[in-house]
Amino acid sequence: MKLNFLSKRKNEDKYLQTFIDYYYPKYFPQLLEENVYSPDSVRANGQAPDYYLEKSQILIELKRVIDQREQAIEAAYINNLTRLNNELNKRDKNSLDGSYFVRIPMGIRIARRNESSVIDQIWSSISAGKTEAFIQNTGPLEITKYSGKNKKDIFLSFGSRTGSINSAQTIFQNTKNLIYKEIGRAHV
Repeated sequence: MKLNFLSKRKNEDKYLQTFIDYYYPKYFPQLLEENVYSPDSVRANGQAPDYYLEKSQILIELKRVIDQREQAIEAAYINNLTRLNNELNKRDKNSLDGSYFVRIPMGIRIARRNESSVIDQIWSSISAGKTEAFIQNTGPLEITKYSGKNKKDIFLSFGSRTGSINSAQTIFQNTKNLIYKEIGRAHV
């Protein structure tokens, strides 16, 4: 399917092709070419759909189907891990009696400038032969020794929370304000 963009091109254009490739063979098999307008780029207030497909007479509003809250949590988690790892790399590991994995739970929060005390606590727990390092206001971090005296290091390991994506809930959360706004207009 050939798309003729008759308005200024946008970053979202790449998503439109996916939509066209999926729906057009099924619903508009006779169309080999489509004219695409961007009404939202013409209207000053931006209160218009992203696209108007002229021949099929379809208006399209693109929405992101991601959970922005989860994205923010994961970004903060990676930031915390990076800061802890940077602090860990400053340490001389020759006093260790082997190599260790320290499992950092998803969602951990380490206040800035507390990285050193967290690493100190991990180090103390390893030196004492413990299998957990309890971090104040954070909870326990699991420690696992995985080798003998040949290699001396500490590795921060991490994992993600498991679960399934509830796409219907995500779409609802990302569009509910628009839906309620439209419902309110319809009843006025």
